[in-house]
Amino acid sequence: SPLYGRATVRLKLQPLPFGALADLLPGHTVEQRVAVYTMTGGVPAYIELFDDRLNIRQNLEQRIVTPANVMLTDAAFLLHEQLDEPRNYMAVIESIAAGYHRLTEIATMSGIDRSNISKYLSVLDELGYVERRVPATVRRPERSRQGRYVIVDPYLRFYFRFLAPNLAAIERGRVRQTIDLLVDHLADFIGAHTFEELAREWIEARAEMAAFPFLPERVGSFWSREAQVDVLAINWRTKEILLGECKWEQGKTGRKVLQTLLEKTDKVVPGRAEWHIHYALFSRRGFSPATEWLAAVHGAMLVSLQQMEEDMRQSMAGKGG
Repeated sequence: SPLYGRATVRLKLQPLPFGALADLLPGHTVEQRVAVYTMTGGVPAYIELFDDRLNIRQNLEQRIVTPANVMLTDAAFLLHEQLDEPRNYMAVIESIAAGYHRLTEIATMSGIDRSNISKYLSVLDELGYVERRVPATVRRPERSRQGRYVIVDPYLRFYFRFLAPNLAAIERGRVRQTIDLLVDHLADFIGAHTFEELAREWIEARAEMAAFPFLPERVGSFWSREAQVDVLAINWRTKEILLGECKWEQGKTGRKVLQTLLEKTDKVVPGRAEWHIHYALFSRRGFSPATEWLAAVHGAMLVSLQQMEEDMRQSMAGKGG
């Protein structure tokens, strides 16, 4: 080709952001759009599979958990097209999806030699499928021994959790068990993964709009033997830090959630007197009056799912999306 080697720029096409789903699925509630985003990761071809006139279970039954759905085969296709040893890479991702996040655990569960596992994880990281994470308070993550590997591609995470284990049954048309599993466990899956990630994306969107108390140098989470925090944003230069908790539950988020978060501060922020500390709660269904009162006392942000979506749509519009 006469144009080979003459490209002036290379663009990596990204999935649609969560804020785009409100225009694509206006008939869905914001909670249903989160469920769709959990399953599709914002990939337009997958979003198009959902009928805006149907609820989540009806879409699962009629359009998603069916033998003909491309979402059943795309995971294997992606790995086979891009990788030389797809079976080993599949084993690595399956191990992480099953809850094994440390390098030695992944090597053991995938059956890959400990000396070779880093190579596979590095390639998956470069492709944007897997990521090594450390607590957001660690200033030099490459030197930390607290690293955990997680699946960051939402579609692959959903596929290996719900579809892959039931693939043979689905292909034979036996879909009831998979649909029941999805309906029973999707809320917990969203709470453990998607909602926390959306909360972190909300922080970055607000910071980009200059509507956040400070400009974070890093946004992530925190874990140690003493405490775990769902969302943490930090700026070492200005000595500002935010601790946040996410609750994807049926009722309003109660006062105890915020109280527990406040009590974690000393375990997360050593030398807290040097820091300006912020707090935030992210809730699917809003907040109890007692939570609102305690938040006012401590200046904590209370962020509803509705507000998260509105802010992320505004951020997207500001970028010309």
